[in-house]
Amino acid sequence: IQDIKDYAIRQLWLERVIQIKEYNYGSEHPKIISTLEALSEVFAKLENTTAQKGVLGKLLKIKEYHYGLDHVEVANTLDSLAATLNKEGDTANARSLIEKSLKIKEGYYGKDHPQLIGSLESLEQIISSKDSVLAQKEILTRIVKIKDNHYKLGSNEILNTARKLQEVLRKVGDIENQTENAGRILENLSKQSDTSYLEVIFKAGNNINTKDNYGKTPLS
Repeated sequence: IQDIKDYAIRQLWLERVIQIKEYNYGSEHPKIISTLEALSEVFAKLENTTAQKGVLGKLLKIKEYHYGLDHVEVANTLDSLAATLNKEGDTANARSLIEKSLKIKEGYYGKDHPQLIGSLESLEQIISSKDSVLAQKEILTRIVKIKDNHYKLGSNEILNTARKLQEVLRKVGDIENQTENAGRILENLSKQSDTSYLEVIFKAGNNINTKDNYGKTPLS
């Protein structure tokens, strides 16, 4: 079925497979999970959020029953459902689901595990749309610290988040953390042989001679 390029036709095949599985195993059997996930992806490609929301709701119910309410598989489906709700503009419920997913993942992986990044980035996107820069700052700071610990120095993953954080820090007037974060940007860019870090620092409004709590400047 995955080889079928026409998503509308793929949808029909998947729905038929689900009917067969439900007939043989029951409507809430875990053997249906993989097919429901595939169907959800098809509806995402077709931009049919209403249908995708229905499939994800059914998928969530099955996973909660068979895996338990605090299983990471449940968290993954909560993330997908939150993304669908967010597309429909239901940011309040989307945020609630992501926060629930984060709580599950934190209990399973710990609070500083890279498996939390996707959920944190989704939460940050929702918060940024509400212009809550202080909450956005908190989440981006958490994300970049996780990436600092788990990604290779010079990674674009670190740089992209650090640059986004720098803009938020500028908005809230947090000069101290701007300077520290500019140092992070500089350190990562230097591993890419990129001298544009100077422009980053000056655009952020930082004094390159300003020292952080450890007595270092952005160019130290």
